[in-house]
Amino acid sequence: MGLHANLGFMAGNRVSIGGADIALRLRPSPWVAVDLGIGAYGGTDYDGNDRVEVPFTVNGLFFFNPQNALQLYGVLGLGVSYAHVEPSFLGSGFDPFSSEFRDFTYFGGQAGLGLEWRMSPHFALNVDVRGFIRSRVDSTTDVPEFVETNAAGSPTGRTSNTSSGVYSTLGATLYF
Repeated sequence: MGLHANLGFMAGNRVSIGGADIALRLRPSPWVAVDLGIGAYGGTDYDGNDRVEVPFTVNGLFFFNPQNALQLYGVLGLGVSYAHVEPSFLGSGFDPFSSEFRDFTYFGGQAGLGLEWRMSPHFALNVDVRGFIRSRVDSTTDVPEFVETNAAGSPTGRTSNTSSGVYSTLGATLYF
C-alpha cells in the first residue's frame, strides 16, 4: 500500500492545462497496483476558455518487470470528471451571472505507459504518458460542448460532446 502524488500537464496548439493528483495505491502483488485518486486541474481549453477540472479515477497499473529498480508499467483506468468552464474575456464587460458559465460531467477512460524508479523499498519516482477519451454524461448534453467553425468563424454544423487527448505525469509514491 502507498500514497501516490503526481503533477500532470496537457499542452497543444490551443490547450494548456496542468494540475495534480493524489491517490491511494494498493499493490497486492509486485505485478499489479490499483490507484484510487482525485485531482485538480486548471488552464485554457481547446475553445480558449478558462477551465477547472476535478477528476476521480480508478487506475490499474501492470508492472512488466517488478524485480528491477527501473520498472516499466502499463496503466489502464476509468474516471469521472467535473469541469467548470467560463469564457476568458472576464475583464471586458462580461456578466458573471450570465449563462456563459458552464459545468460539465464526463465519463471516460485512459491508457498509457510509464516508468517507475524504485529508489528504495518505500519510495519511488515515476513518469508516464497517457491517452484519454471521454464523453459528457451531464443533463445538458443536448447543448454541445464543441462546435466546429470554419476560417471565417462560422459554425460548420459539426458538434461533439466527446474529447480525447494525451497528457504526461511526473510523480512519486511513498510505500508503507
